[in-house]
Amino acid sequence: QHNSLDQYAQRAIQLNSDISKELLEQIFIKDSPLHDGGVIIRGNKIVCAGAYYVLTQDDSLDKTVGSRHRAGVGMSEVSDAVVVIVSEETGAISVAVSGMLKRHLAPQTLERLLTNELCPNDAEEAKNLVVRLRQKLNWKGKEKQ
Repeated sequence: QHNSLDQYAQRAIQLNSDISKELLEQIFIKDSPLHDGGVIIRGNKIVCAGAYYVLTQDDSLDKTVGSRHRAGVGMSEVSDAVVVIVSEETGAISVAVSGMLKRHLAPQTLERLLTNELCPNDAEEAKNLVVRLRQKLNWKGKEKQ
């Protein structure tokens, strides 16, 4: 949103690439050199990949929550980023906002959450965001992905 996250992007692999489903799949494929880090997306660009984030110190999180989710919560605590986390093991979608983790989201719920967080006062921009997200990720939004 308003925080640039530049301090994390500077230590990652710079991409400045258009968002695409295929590129994201290649970044996060098992055994990829960028697999364990995160990406930073700004606007319609993947700024970088292989970014490492601060882990939350919140002891109230379920002990089964791994480092990927703890890093997502940590980033949402130190910035105003909306952090989308996908479980490597299950493919379950989670989102961290302001230190709160929402887990096991359906694609439609993710869509609504992103719309509400990123475009709360602009229905037209929210609609455009959803359309762009679906197009870029080739995402139908109905089936579980």
